[in-house]
Formats: sequence, C-alpha cells, structure tokens
Amino acid sequence: MNSAFDGPMPEQASFPERDRVIFELLYGCGIRNSELVGIRLDDIAWSNEAILIRGKGKKERYVPSVRMPATPLLCT
Repeated sequence: MNSAFDGPMPEQASFPERDRVIFELLYGCGIRNSELVGIRLDDIAWSNEAILIRGKGKKERYVPSVRMPATPLLCT
C-alpha cells in the first residue's frame, strides 16, 4: 500500500493533488466515503491535528491525522 502513496498519480487524473488527499484520508484515517464527503473546513482541528467525523447514526468522533494531507490544497 505504501507504494501507492509514493508512486506518481496517473497522468489522466484531472485533479491529481485532490485525488491524493482523498486517498490518504480514506486509507490513513480509516474513514468511509460517506464520512469523507461530510467533512467541512470547520471540522478540521489544525492545532490538534484531528478531524471531526460524522458517522452512521449521527455519531461524531475525532480521528487523528498524523500528517494533515489537506494542508497543501487549502493553502493554494
């Protein structure tokens, strides 16, 4: 799996940076697709390096993110 992160993104990808962030969040944080699309900027606790995830049954939990992959996209 690490080779998938380290290798280049396919050249036919329209938004390779976005795709890498999505892939890292799904795999690295262990969240579901439906939880990923529900993340808002307010849900990211930059100082704690955690993301608030709203899961099934309106349950909320914080998921640690060791290397906040969304940082490069949000700064551009």
